[in-house]
Amino acid sequence: MKRKLMIAAASLTLMLGMGTTAYAQPELMPDGTLFDAEYYAQANPDVVAALGADAGVLYQHYVAHGKAEGRAAISPLDVVAYNEEFDAEYYAKANPDVAAALGTNPIVLYNHYIKYGKAEGRLGKAPSAQTVADNYEKQVLNIANKERGAAGAAALSWSDELANAAAIRAAEISDVFSHTRPNGSDCFSVLSECGISYRRAGENIAWGQRSAEEVMNDWMHSAGHRANILNKGYGKLGVGYYADEYGDGCWVQLFTN
Repeated sequence: MKRKLMIAAASLTLMLGMGTTAYAQPELMPDGTLFDAEYYAQANPDVVAALGADAGVLYQHYVAHGKAEGRAAISPLDVVAYNEEFDAEYYAKANPDVAAALGTNPIVLYNHYIKYGKAEGRLGKAPSAQTVADNYEKQVLNIANKERGAAGAAALSWSDELANAAAIRAAEISDVFSHTRPNGSDCFSVLSECGISYRRAGENIAWGQRSAEEVMNDWMHSAGHRANILNKGYGKLGVGYYADEYGDGCWVQLFTN
């Protein structure tokens, strides 16, 4: 029993060690199979001992025998990456130039993504709603600070606490578009609820805009909203973004000293 336990522990250590091994990128073979010769050689030393490490020979072994024997053509890490990082349908729709040139075979598209797409900044799958919101919120901050710089006002600092409060308000204005909250309290009560102390505060809200540029343009062309953005008495900003059921944006800026 003791010997069996020691062997199991050694196998587990080996498997954990393999998790940190970097293999070459898999290659798309003519029959559409994604194959990693380096991984196949390291995972199957018996095959290498008998046939050598030539990539073509190893692939022929996989086709003739390995697949039926349950041997993997690529690292389990590549399988995980494919499942977690890649959505072929999204990739084809988001990159019509690639689909027009290569078609819509998922393996072909994935091979393009790992070889070229990542380096070109293409996304393997649709960004999450939270990622979209985070990007929009920081874009609003950047544009606001450009406007403040042009007006001679100091840049606003990002506040995670204000952003959390603004996120609450963004969800609320999707139901009630008002500086009065759904519970009847004024908009600044959210600051107290989030434990934020302040001497001066301001709120801008908007609904329906599809980008940070669009909402900032609308705010800058409204006297009251523009005054909040350029107010030299504010030093912190938090931005909240919420997409309603129709995909329209609900936007909130919360400012404090």
